Amino acid sequence: MNASVPAATLRDYVELVKKDPRMGDYASAGAGSLPHFFAVMFARTAGIEMNHVPFKGTAPSLQALVGGQISAASVVLSDIAQLHKSGKARALAASGGKRSRFLPEVPTFRELGYDIEGSAWYALYAPAGTPPELVAKLSKAAVDGIRAADMQERLANLFLEPTGLGPAELAAIHRADYDKWGPVIRASGFKPED
Repeated sequence: MNASVPAATLRDYVELVKKDPRMGDYASAGAGSLPHFFAVMFARTAGIEMNHVPFKGTAPSLQALVGGQISAASVVLSDIAQLHKSGKARALAASGGKRSRFLPEVPTFRELGYDIEGSAWYALYAPAGTPPELVAKLSKAAVDGIRAADMQERLANLFLEPTGLGPAELAAIHRADYDKWGPVIRASGFKPED
């Protein structure tokens, strides 16, 4: 949220959008991004109309937010954390299952009465057909690397919370995300060529 928008809480923002639909214009890093679809899910759950304004990347969307060209943005927590901490923007809610250790003062959507949850994540992949023994070896090296103290510190400095999960857990995340996001993507009307 732009720091000058008169909404101190998510509930305030919902009421503001109901009174002035232009306040429902929100930026994201691009059409088809997780933040785009998360805002679609939020708007449906909150019963408000929101208008997606896609940018070509996170930096331009945050520049528009801080510059006041747009009042709200749906972004990954690690992208907004510094702006929130500096007072240049205001994070109203976090989408994770629990509060972020990096912004513990920001409540989750569920805490605020919205039954929605979602998290961005990163993963390493090998080409299809990679022999299972090589996948296991690469996975172990990646997990060991992520769990190393210096890497944990480096990722924390980027506001990222490393998990160090393996291929089986990643496959389960894929299945769950497909089930969660499929209906939201269809409801948004998004087509890959957009």
